[in-house]
Amino acid sequence: MDWPLLIAQLLLLSLSLLGVGAAHPTLLAQELFRLAISLLATLAGLWLSLNTLLRSARWIWLLILGLLVLTLAIGEGPGGVHRWIAFRGLSFQPSELAKLGLILLLARGRTSWTDLLLSLSGVILVALEPDLGTAALLASLLLLLLWANGTLSWKGFLSWTAGLASLILLLIARLPYAQARLTKFWRGHVYQIVEAHRTLIQGGLLGHGWSGGMPPLPASYTDMVFAAVVYGGGLLAGGLLLAAYGFLLYRTLRIALGLRGPYRLLILGLAAYLGLQASLNLIVVFGFFPVTGIPLPLVSYGGSSLTVSGLSLGLIQRAALIQRTRFAWWSRGDSNP
Repeated sequence: MDWPLLIAQLLLLSLSLLGVGAAHPTLLAQELFRLAISLLATLAGLWLSLNTLLRSARWIWLLILGLLVLTLAIGEGPGGVHRWIAFRGLSFQPSELAKLGLILLLARGRTSWTDLLLSLSGVILVALEPDLGTAALLASLLLLLLWANGTLSWKGFLSWTAGLASLILLLIARLPYAQARLTKFWRGHVYQIVEAHRTLIQGGLLGHGWSGGMPPLPASYTDMVFAAVVYGGGLLAGGLLLAAYGFLLYRTLRIALGLRGPYRLLILGLAAYLGLQASLNLIVVFGFFPVTGIPLPLVSYGGSSLTVSGLSLGLIQRAALIQRTRFAWWSRGDSNP
């Protein structure tokens, strides 16, 4: 395994435990179980054949589209939205898996019109849940990968960006809850962000650990978990979290630059997914963007997000392994295109 990358991942998972424990100590046992599942997903990703995944990308994406349609039909969520599929006490959020599936689909090279329409269908289905934050993230990944794989020129990239942005704005205009969030944000009356700032300040330099007494903060162990990490471990823990993300992205990009063809596109896509999602979550906590409901990868409490981000790290580890041992007998047919 790429040990520096693994150390960065383990540090983020440890900070996840700190943040969830500071925000809601009763969830520590469940969080430990979910972190273990995330690490198992990383090991699974390490042993998967990237060639097989890329060859099967369209079938994987069609399965994900089926799950998204099923989510709209029978899915559950707060306030009447449809985001989770629940079965015998377990729930899963297919939109999290869509991030990985979209990257696999578009990493194979220039995108055909069929794959482009399939990709847009996934973005639209997530937006209809409605989950505009995740839909915007998927649209961003779609545009970046279409440009990276040579399907779009710079002019095409800008045109498509304007078109998808207009579509998202149109959806916002038709959704009262989205309009309310934007209005409150522009007026500076976002209770969640104000309380997050108060929590960050009270964390101090070294934090309060799992002693409790954290200010009431909605979504303190999910969307606003960074504030909980700082409250539990202080500015020191917050700095470690930012440094771990920075190093993880640096290491991932370095691995990508050592590859060619679809492998490079795949790892660049995974780096974009982790980097964009972490950035979007953090700028919301800092108060620079309206609340989106986007989790902090590898840190927020949530089985779907932890599993998919863990699996993504496993695929990056797999690519690093191929880069180092191209002809090893246990590379299972992978090669550096």
